[in-house]
Amino acid sequence: IGEFLLANPATFSIITSGLQKAGLMDTLIKLNNPLGVRTRLTLFAETNDVLRANGVTDYNGYSQDSLIRYMRNHLVAGANGSKSYTRNNTPIPQLGLLDRYDSTLATLDGEDWLYFDLAATNLIEGTTNFTVSDLSMRNGVIHNVSKPLAFGTKKRTPIYHICYLNPAFCYGPAGFSPGAAPVANVSSGNFRWYYDGGVYNGTTITNLLFMAPASINDSLVMVISGIKRGKYEIRGSGKGGGTRGTYQLNFGADSVTTYNFNFPGAPGNFRQNALIGTYNFQTSGNKRMKLIAKNTGGINLECFIFTPVN
Repeated sequence: IGEFLLANPATFSIITSGLQKAGLMDTLIKLNNPLGVRTRLTLFAETNDVLRANGVTDYNGYSQDSLIRYMRNHLVAGANGSKSYTRNNTPIPQLGLLDRYDSTLATLDGEDWLYFDLAATNLIEGTTNFTVSDLSMRNGVIHNVSKPLAFGTKKRTPIYHICYLNPAFCYGPAGFSPGAAPVANVSSGNFRWYYDGGVYNGTTITNLLFMAPASINDSLVMVISGIKRGKYEIRGSGKGGGTRGTYQLNFGADSVTTYNFNFPGAPGNFRQNALIGTYNFQTSGNKRMKLIAKNTGGINLECFIFTPVN
């Protein structure tokens, strides 16, 4: 990696100067570590053009400690090819993709993280993409990135609330007592989970949670497990089409957002990773959240994803 950077100053001279000042070039040039074990690293590198476009021509404004930390944040242990970060737009629970839907990698600094949202347009921290990927080196791999990297100070581990598997209760739909849980029914019923069998984005969707409110202000309650104190981004996946409703998402007395669950623009009436809203939880624990019908349209859900926001 180091020799490649030095041999291409027209493309990498700025980041190379930063790595040199941080004392990391020996690490990037040598094939083995001091114990004789082959080094494998991944470097996420901004080119000169990218840095200059963002007003960066050198790293003279950094203290030595800050520069070492910043440069180490460009490196991840192991040779991680782009297949590790391939966008994933397939439904979540049926294909066992929980570990690949989002990915948070510890940087070489050991204190900071790179967050990949594998269903987003911009993979890295929601802002940055690869411009060139998989530049294979004898001691690892280089990926060129489209913007100066942003790093998180904590690991962003998403919480997946798969609707039919988790506590959910309805209040108001005709034919169900207050606080009723969903029943399994493949064809009918105002509050049920069912096997859909439709194909969306080339994948069969199963086990959706459906509710048809009888009137405005009927509600669906979900208990989200394992929330930590802090701000979360809330995304959802589900099936649109037909008459789908607009619902207000509440936590306690707080209104988080109002969202139309027809998932406008969804291919095949199915939408994954739709941004619902954000909320800052003041305490940790299991959180009871309520979807309140603002009209009498139904709701057809696969899961919600709660991702910590730095």
